Amino acid sequence: DSVDFAFIDGDHSEEGIYNDLVSVYKVVKPGGIILCHDCVRGSTTYKGLVKFTSDFEEIDGTHGMVKIIKKMS
Repeated sequence: DSVDFAFIDGDHSEEGIYNDLVSVYKVVKPGGIILCHDCVRGSTTYKGLVKFTSDFEEIDGTHGMVKIIKKMS
């Protein structure tokens, strides 16, 4: 019913990644990690990411990979 890690590299629209994040966040355990791909600044995926949260880390040397750590309850 819950996971420690999720990787999102799906629908590259603003609403697509936003909806993926909303869905996945519900099943990620507190302290779990979500990685998202193709979240390049200025892209539609980046806009959807920022719509969902401002608490993420951009991973240098990747094509827009970002890491979100789910807050502990």
